[in-house]
Amino acid sequence: MSNHIGNFAVAGEATCRSLFLAGVPQRFPDLPFAFLEGGVGWGANLYSDLIGHYEKRGGGAVSQFDPAHIDHPRLADLMA
Repeated sequence: MSNHIGNFAVAGEATCRSLFLAGVPQRFPDLPFAFLEGGVGWGANLYSDLIGHYEKRGGGAVSQFDPAHIDHPRLADLMA
């Protein structure tokens, strides 16, 4: 029974969150997405969480994690 309770919803939320935070919808605006058999409650909760965290942390803080701003020489030094 434990594999039936919230299983699809949790997987859908994690996938949707990853896609959104990785900027996939922005980079591929015509790419359709569908999340099946997980209900819709998680979507409203995820949307609320994303808005709340963005408002709390601000756009400036979020932009620090933009892959376009990676300091490649510094990263190479850290990985060596």
